[in-house]
Amino acid sequence: MKKLTIITVCLNEPKLERTCASIVEQTFQDFEWIVVDGGSDRATLDIFEKYKSRIDCFISEKDSGIYDAMNKGIAQAKGEWLNFMNAGDRFFAPETLENIFSDPATCADCDIIAGSCEFENPPDARLQYLAPPPEIDLCYLYAHTIAHQAAFIKRALFAVVGGYDTNFQIAADYKQWISFCRHGYKFKCVSNIIAVNAPCGISGSLQWRKRQIAELAEIRMRCFTREESSKGMEFRQRNFKNVADYVRGRNVEKNQTIS
Repeated sequence: MKKLTIITVCLNEPKLERTCASIVEQTFQDFEWIVVDGGSDRATLDIFEKYKSRIDCFISEKDSGIYDAMNKGIAQAKGEWLNFMNAGDRFFAPETLENIFSDPATCADCDIIAGSCEFENPPDARLQYLAPPPEIDLCYLYAHTIAHQAAFIKRALFAVVGGYDTNFQIAADYKQWISFCRHGYKFKCVSNIIAVNAPCGISGSLQWRKRQIAELAEIRMRCFTREESSKGMEFRQRNFKNVADYVRGRNVEKNQTIS
């Protein structure tokens, strides 16, 4: 069994090349790579063709959205751990996986490893990160989420909890973190920067943002009791005074960890 399965979901992503390069350039290679393509054009498929010798499973067919495609990848996965490095995003550095999996202690006594994700901004903007807290619980998850690109999840968890809820097109990963937490699975937070996120055009649109807000609200209503919601609101007001606090922004030198 491979230590890790990397699942890449794609549909005509213009920044696909950098995703593929960041995967094959990893110094740690004890992983299988599954690609789930939603029926991309020839230009996109030609990029995958360049990397076919390293792709272990390639699926190209229509799907009902990103989470349907991610579920298809999970169904084919054989690794102990899963990472979703979808098209457009990339690993932070060639040593990223080695820094996580070379030390057995990092993977010991936990079910989910959560690291930091760097968000791309214009060259003159501050670097921004989505960094997990020292501990993740329901109060934190009511107020915030985890970057799936920067997380490693034991494959066995999906056999118990199930796959991503495809009724949600944008926030199903948020619902999944809550489900993992409710099942008592252990999160381990590390300071390593794992991934770099490149927001696509649609994610910056007003329509996308409205749908995201609606889905998050529905998930909170479904997944939290009134008492939990009250505690979550208190946690959010105490720890995130404004929207900027959700994502850390600062001028820093690029390195493997942030504080």
